Amino acid sequence: MKKAIGRIIVGVALMVTPIVYHFLKMSGDAATNFQQSEILILFGREISKTQYFGLLGTIAVLGMFILILGIKGTMNPNNDSE
Repeated sequence: MKKAIGRIIVGVALMVTPIVYHFLKMSGDAATNFQQSEILILFGREISKTQYFGLLGTIAVLGMFILILGIKGTMNPNNDSE
């Protein structure tokens, strides 16, 4: 059960982090620069907007997968030994 709760917390954190990161990074003047630019700099490398959103989407989908595993773990009655 402890592993399942840990997975739920990690899953939710991974799902929310890309959204929070994007809105914090793209607030104010950065938002207008983001809309007008074709290339972004992330971790010191130039990437396109498609790669940027793909990376954020991949992190969110990974979080959803971990969250589903955690929810399944809490619903399994044979999982009491953890």
